[in-house]
Amino acid sequence: ISDADCGFEDVSKDSWAYPYIATAFENGIVSGISDTTFGYKNKITRQDMAVMICRAMKVDGVNENPLSFKDADDIKDYAKESVEALVGTGIINGFEDNTFRGNAQSTRAEAATLIYRLITKD
Repeated sequence: ISDADCGFEDVSKDSWAYPYIATAFENGIVSGISDTTFGYKNKITRQDMAVMICRAMKVDGVNENPLSFKDADDIKDYAKESVEALVGTGIINGFEDNTFRGNAQSTRAEAATLIYRLITKD
């Protein structure tokens, strides 16, 4: 962990998570829910997780195939490009009912699956 710094008011420098959040922030992987608030205790949505993974992977460009999920219009504009890119690479997918559920909270199992797909991707 580096000596990274972030100025979020809800993340104490004494917190166990501070160096991780600050490092991710300085590397452009995470941002706050405002300029001064990280959202330290907030749950993460599937679309926000997709954005962070894309930033960490430094994925550029949009998948040429638009999203075909029934609820694609519910995915926030800031996250659409990331979801498209990860769907295009096979790192993330939707549910059997052809929904993505971008605003749903992500589970630990979903996060573990994405991490596995990242580290085993060719």
